[in-house]
Amino acid sequence: MISNDVKTVALISDPLANAEAKPAEWLSKEFFKIENVKSISVIATNATNNWKITRESATAEWKLADARQDESLDTAKSSGVTSALSFPQFADVAVNAKPEEAGLDKPVTATLETFDGLTYVAKIGKPAEADNYYFQFNVTGDFPKERTPGKDEKPEDKTKLDKEFADNLKKQQDKLKAEQAYTKWTYLVGKYTIDPLLKERKDLLVEKKEEPKKEDAKTEEPKKEEPPKVEPYKEDSKKEEPKKEEAKKENPPKEETKPEEKK
Repeated sequence: MISNDVKTVALISDPLANAEAKPAEWLSKEFFKIENVKSISVIATNATNNWKITRESATAEWKLADARQDESLDTAKSSGVTSALSFPQFADVAVNAKPEEAGLDKPVTATLETFDGLTYVAKIGKPAEADNYYFQFNVTGDFPKERTPGKDEKPEDKTKLDKEFADNLKKQQDKLKAEQAYTKWTYLVGKYTIDPLLKERKDLLVEKKEEPKKEDAKTEEPKKEEPPKVEPYKEDSKKEEPKKEEAKKENPPKEETKPEEKK
């Protein structure tokens, strides 16, 4: 059947074997894209978990706004946050979802501002089936009407720069109009897309190193063991006298005197 013409039927060669009856399979899942982010702020249901990060230019480092003295942004932990919603997709449209049932009456609210003058406000509700979250968003634009000439801008460059400014302005206005057309529905968005914006404040900070605890009681210093004293070797003053021979030496035998012969 073509359009609303109930009398005309079209014959096609494709049997549509892969066609699904689920409406979600017929939807284009791309709906907006955030680029050149300038700041990201999150207002949680618990005020202690609120946070905001900003940067001065598209190439500058991200910093934690209103950081306390003992707080410092961990750039490794915040890398996933800074690219949040850069190219999101939705799983399905939540038809007739009531705000209180979807948790959108008390949502987590994320505000993302871009260097191009666009501001996105995302509302994150309760978890839904299949690892999704209820999600709504709005987008507004505040664009400069005229270009501010550079300090050392040459006259011959003015025409070219004016044209680039006008082309970019029209591009951003068209982008705003196209994305605003998606703001009237409630979506189901995957957990992996939403998770970076659900981080608590402490999850973005450099971990504090714990100082060693001081012991209340002073521990006694271990006694140093002295090496055993070794006395110097002393020779025995009393030398053993040679033993006297118990048996006396016999007197040598006397020579016998012969009597003189008479002549």
